[in-house]
Amino acid sequence: MKPLLSKLTKLLEEEYIKVKGVRKQIMFLRDELSAMSATLVVLADAEQLNPETRLWRDKLRELAYDLEDCIDGFIWLVLTTAVVGVLASRNSSAS
Repeated sequence: MKPLLSKLTKLLEEEYIKVKGVRKQIMFLRDELSAMSATLVVLADAEQLNPETRLWRDKLRELAYDLEDCIDGFIWLVLTTAVVGVLASRNSSAS
């Protein structure tokens, strides 16, 4: 979970916040993931969990993995778009 939180913090510090409305959404995700992380830490230290709580914990962990995949996809999309923009700019300048 910590790598995911550091990715969100990096997103807030870089160019990604220039996309309209993204800053608030990234801050919301970071806050929610911080709470999820703290909950998972508490549940990991629990001696015994009832089956329902164990299932909930596992689903929460899977949700965190899915969120990380989405954030990685967003980063890839923004970087790819930037590279395509630079290449298009170079091509139009060369003409």
